[in-house]
Amino acid sequence: MIGLVVELNKEDLARWTKGVRGIQNSAHWWLKANGGELNRMLSSSYSSKVIANILSKKWSFMPYVQRYSDWKAKVGLGSQPFWKLKGDLVASINNFQEKGGWVGGIPGSVTDSGGKSWFGKLDKGDSKRIAMIATVLEYGGDYRARKGGYHFPRPVLSNTLDEFEQQNYDGIPDRVMSDIERNWS
Repeated sequence: MIGLVVELNKEDLARWTKGVRGIQNSAHWWLKANGGELNRMLSSSYSSKVIANILSKKWSFMPYVQRYSDWKAKVGLGSQPFWKLKGDLVASINNFQEKGGWVGGIPGSVTDSGGKSWFGKLDKGDSKRIAMIATVLEYGGDYRARKGGYHFPRPVLSNTLDEFEQQNYDGIPDRVMSDIERNWS
């Protein structure tokens, strides 16, 4: 028979127990509760970057067709960035909770203010889901069968996500790990 005797110092045991509980609580706050603070911070930072990239005209894309550029100038919006007409899309970019987690982008149910038909002066045209508009802008497509024309892709969302990843998500994961490590001591 083999026996093992372990002697624990009460102060060390108390410190270890406190450290394990601190890590457990911190990890839960960052990662689990209502999608986690990490998820919320990442979605918020990503949304802010998307807005900044749109407003700064960060990327150059295929120009609009001349007819659309002429219409945009005629209604006084010729200087707006390519992803911005009346501001509905940019205003709808946010971070929000969905299915137990945080998302950075455009909620699927949000609609624009309407009035974007080329046949009017910002006074004609039904409201449309902004997420649908963003999808057309992001991926482009041929909508000529529905009298919508051909749209070249203008991938601001995916380009911003690539940039965000390359920049180590603004250092947010490093801050999370530092916080969790601090709870051990």
